[in-house]
Amino acid sequence: MTNGNLAHQVRLYSGLVLFTFALTHFINHAFGLISVEATMAIQEWRTLVWRNPVGGIVLYGALSAHILLALYAIYQRYTLKMPMWEAARLLMGLAIPFFMLGHIMNTRFAHEVLGVEDTYVYEFVKLWPNSAVDQTVLLLLVWIHSCIGLHYWLRLKNWYRRTTSLWFTLAILIPTLSLLGFYAGGQLMERLEADAAWLAQLKIDTNWPDAAEAALIGDAKAIARTIFFVMVAIALSGRPLRSFIQSRSGQITITYADGRVVRSRPGPSLLEISRANGIPHASVCGGRGRCSTCRVRIAYGIRFMDEPAAAERELLDKINAPPTVRLACQCRPNSDVRIQRLLPQAAGAEAVQQSVDAFDNGVDMNIAILFADIREFTKLSERKLPFDLVFLLNEYFRTMGECITREGGRIDKFIGDGIMALFGLEGDPQKGCEDALAAARAMSEALLKLNMALENDLPQPLRLGIGIHFGYAVVGKMGYETVSSLTAIGDTVNTASRLESATKEFGAEFIVSDEVVKAAGVDLSAFRREKLTVRGRDNALNVYVVERGHMLPVRKPKDPNAGSVRWPWLARFRLA
Repeated sequence: MTNGNLAHQVRLYSGLVLFTFALTHFINHAFGLISVEATMAIQEWRTLVWRNPVGGIVLYGALSAHILLALYAIYQRYTLKMPMWEAARLLMGLAIPFFMLGHIMNTRFAHEVLGVEDTYVYEFVKLWPNSAVDQTVLLLLVWIHSCIGLHYWLRLKNWYRRTTSLWFTLAILIPTLSLLGFYAGGQLMERLEADAAWLAQLKIDTNWPDAAEAALIGDAKAIARTIFFVMVAIALSGRPLRSFIQSRSGQITITYADGRVVRSRPGPSLLEISRANGIPHASVCGGRGRCSTCRVRIAYGIRFMDEPAAAERELLDKINAPPTVRLACQCRPNSDVRIQRLLPQAAGAEAVQQSVDAFDNGVDMNIAILFADIREFTKLSERKLPFDLVFLLNEYFRTMGECITREGGRIDKFIGDGIMALFGLEGDPQKGCEDALAAARAMSEALLKLNMALENDLPQPLRLGIGIHFGYAVVGKMGYETVSSLTAIGDTVNTASRLESATKEFGAEFIVSDEVVKAAGVDLSAFRREKLTVRGRDNALNVYVVERGHMLPVRKPKDPNAGSVRWPWLARFRLA
């Protein structure tokens, strides 16, 4: 994978060189809004930078490298299935050379081979109006293609996310001004061309190509485009040929820890194999080896694999990964392997959408409030990469959020690594408290499964503290403009938060107030009963301390055929 890593870096930096050239070209166009003289002045400065021996080697070396590596990437692709944005970028990348080669032949080729002085006035006259559409399409293709590439390179960086609106504004403003400047300059040239004497003098000053030289430029365009089309055809047709050759060496079997088995030819990475076979596989950075969320444990076959490349080794060392752990996006198996994905696949939780119109002006009601928090998360966060930490938190929030919404609760907010949720917003206090207890139990069970999935990636299992209280609270939609949401305030909220904090003092996972237990009608006499002093309350609060939330009673499915019973809670709960 050393070559792959090097190729990726060269493709990135060559793209940055080309973007810099394009950006200066667009700015040059934009000065056409001021005057043709202004564009000529900027052009002289650009010529000094790009038309010296060093600048020429850098520019055309970057162009050649970027095109060749892009075609090589197409050739290497395991599948042409890809996200829409990636397909659009690929198609634009293939279209750009078609338009660009013609422009290069009219300018740099004509200058170097025929001695044409391709000043900005010369270019305006050549392009306007016959090639104005082609030039506009080229400008837009280059700009959109570049912006997509820059966005997916920078989107994980904090400074970029904080300033996205600025970059979006510039992404719209720069090509708009460039096209307006090009249009303004073209309109002026069209008026000047009407003067035959002016046009004749321009042709003398710029050594305007005669008919034979114009034919030579046309032939050069055709040859360059033909060569490019042949290269594209080779890249596309080479894929099935490569697949055929690789298939002759047999197929390998990839066995997943959950029992799924897929077959593949050697060559693609484990991440590509997972995606090609519809198997969810986490990868925050998109498979570019910039995070470790795609990592897998190789249970069998590690000794038949190539050693990790330098970039992969550096990242694995940074997270203190054992020898059997590899990055799926960098590891290309050449024999049968058995693997375990070490991080769950990120998936957006399907939040329950509830109408909050009734709460716009605030409602005083009895509800159950749940607070949950990860214990000693600060210590854990100090040992994680930023990408892995964000992924871990999102997986935790997704898992806990699913438990809360599935049991009828509404997530109020995420506070750092904490969660606040509301139960009983429908106006049924008993059901709200039942739902809150069921959610606490489900969260505890889900945390056990999450810890099993992360067993080899955490210094210690995640531990949870949950507190639930029931009482009056003011519920309403609060905030400012777009930053507003349904929330609750009052003593009940403060008390529930205090119960969650008290789990540290009692060394337990769950503490629930006597008010919740009474409202739900559930028997928790099997658990420790304590009195807790809560700031702001005159009397101590009676609470139940539960060592592990999954020890709580389990709600039974409702039996539509069951008759009425004297104590409804007996039909809904059973002891675990």
